[in-house]
Amino acid sequence: MNEALEIQKKKHAPIGQILIELGYINQNDVRIALGAQAGMEPVELGKFDVPSEVIAQVPFLMATTYRVVPIDFEPTTRLLTVALDDPANFMATDDLKTLLNCQIRG
Repeated sequence: MNEALEIQKKKHAPIGQILIELGYINQNDVRIALGAQAGMEPVELGKFDVPSEVIAQVPFLMATTYRVVPIDFEPTTRLLTVALDDPANFMATDDLKTLLNCQIRG
């Protein structure tokens, strides 16, 4: 970590990218760390059997644009749980909240 921090002082690049370049971690490790920072858990989509009514909550074009997959929806609280391609993409969850008129959990 000290090595990466020294490089970061010179390069002014994200610490995760520097650690990748040094070969200590990979892109998936960065995604998991960023997600954990934001209070998100990693999910394996292959383990989910998402009902069609949940998938229907996010139109296909919107899902591809924001790179999300809906995985759960609680209609009484209007809480939509989505898997995000990039946990640092807070704009996606903010936009979806407005566009879909529901709470979003990533």
